[in-house]
Amino acid sequence: MENNLLIQFKRNSLCEREHRGAVLVCEKNKTLYCNDKTYLEKLFYLRSCAKPLQALSIILSGTYEAFGFDEKDLAICCASHGGSDFHILHVRNLLKKAGISEHYLQCPPYHPLDEEAYEKFKKQNITPLAIHNNCSGKHSGMLSVCKHNGWDTDTYLDFEHPIQKDIKNNILKYSEYTGEIIESRDGCLAPIIALPLQNIAIGLSKVFEEHEIFLKAFRENPFLIGGTGWLDTDIISSTKGEIIAKVGAEGLCFAYNPQNKQSIVVEIDDSDKHARALVMFETMRRLGWIKQENIPVSGDIKLLNGDIIGKAEFLFSI
Repeated sequence: MENNLLIQFKRNSLCEREHRGAVLVCEKNKTLYCNDKTYLEKLFYLRSCAKPLQALSIILSGTYEAFGFDEKDLAICCASHGGSDFHILHVRNLLKKAGISEHYLQCPPYHPLDEEAYEKFKKQNITPLAIHNNCSGKHSGMLSVCKHNGWDTDTYLDFEHPIQKDIKNNILKYSEYTGEIIESRDGCLAPIIALPLQNIAIGLSKVFEEHEIFLKAFRENPFLIGGTGWLDTDIISSTKGEIIAKVGAEGLCFAYNPQNKQSIVVEIDDSDKHARALVMFETMRRLGWIKQENIPVSGDIKLLNGDIIGKAEFLFSI
């Protein structure tokens, strides 16, 4: 029986809210589990889950070696960062290595997503720049490949630009996807493609299986990948780098276990971040990837005095 109801939050015995979606477990290109197989027929935009696949161009083109990049540079290219001073420092460092001015960034200026950094912006009345956009690392990586290959840097976001064609070809190749191509633009204006959940798992897993440099970048730099309170950062940190993760907007999260070469993709239909985190950690726990005491998020419903009045209940089984 298909069931897309993943989690309910109950205050005492009454359900206050519930969230539907999909949990997919894969091993290489084989699907081991999906709570609702109708989701296997759907397409989902990768959003920021695409970033490791998009960053492949940096490695495969020789850009990484040409500009003397290191694992921190690769991490910030894969990041959906919070815009803290720490993140901005690393984006600027990468651009400096590539000899590119940040004025070439075409992601829209946007305030930091990190709460502390955002409060600093408001108090000091700082005007956000493109580099503060949470995708500025990705854009810097694209520009660095353009600079290395001698491609135009003014039109790097065009669908037919060589960098976007290269990224698209890498995504299709690594994900082993041969179906209908549906494209759009991500929030940062970069082209994005839609894939089935299992192809998302295949493609991202292959990046980490075939290129150890990505494993090292994620393992050693969890805070660069996201930031304080980011799900992918929490997963990498709480497992001490044993599990790799990358989130995407609209309820997506990918996690990869290098030891058994298995992966998880969680998709929450209404994009609720708390539900996504709880479902992902519960899936990891049931698979034996993490112990309950190491899970950094709670499903408890608490009163303002700290009393627990209810909790989250999971409605999927593995």
